[in-house]
Amino acid sequence: MIFYFSGTGNSLYVAQKLHESDKSELIDIAQALQEKRFQYEVKGAEKIGFVFPVYFYGLPSLVVDFVEQFTLKGSQPFIYSVITCGGSIGNADKMLGNMLKEKGLLLNSSFSVKMPSNYTMMYEAPNPAKQENMLQAAQEEIAKIRQYLEVRKEGDFAFHGYLGLLSGLAYHTYGMMRKTGKFYATADCNNCGLCEKLCPSQVIHIQDGKPEWIRKKCSHCAGCINRCPEQAIQYGKATIKRRRYVNPHVEFS
Repeated sequence: MIFYFSGTGNSLYVAQKLHESDKSELIDIAQALQEKRFQYEVKGAEKIGFVFPVYFYGLPSLVVDFVEQFTLKGSQPFIYSVITCGGSIGNADKMLGNMLKEKGLLLNSSFSVKMPSNYTMMYEAPNPAKQENMLQAAQEEIAKIRQYLEVRKEGDFAFHGYLGLLSGLAYHTYGMMRKTGKFYATADCNNCGLCEKLCPSQVIHIQDGKPEWIRKKCSHCAGCINRCPEQAIQYGKATIKRRRYVNPHVEFS
């Protein structure tokens, strides 16, 4: 099984590529949360993967919510994580490992894959040329991970970066940053409703043809901003002129 969370396609792309090699079942963490599906059974020598982006050197809030309620039946599986990032993952894998340890489970291997950043609320996505270079390098890294997983190689193979020392402080900032009050839709909105459909936190509601953010906090996945076909969704004034990003090679369901 591969449990994944993805806002703009980077982590979904990694999950799909890993799925190609061993045909593991792909499970959308956001959908599992919505459906309250938390119990899973290990079959034989099955591997269990967690694939998601790093948020402020830690775990996305939805991943935390899911893992807190996650249970496994059956034999102890080989568990791994692949965390997508713009630079480094800080201590995100260690956070996941500690959460799994509380459930009597061991995170056997951790990996990271650098991808174009998408947190439009704070910075602009790389230009198209840099995006393509990063995606090509990511394909090579994913191929290496697939080889390691095939032989169940254990270890920490992720890039943590020196700023990993600040993970605790950065992650505390994430808790304060993920407010929804600054989100809005401009007159460019064409009333397609995609933002409501794709929001993993289910905080967007279409009212009179326009999106409204009905709760004070969300995961801040930036999916609504980056995947809006009209670039109509903004976050205050910061995103008005910033480039959007969606993984061009991903297949959204």
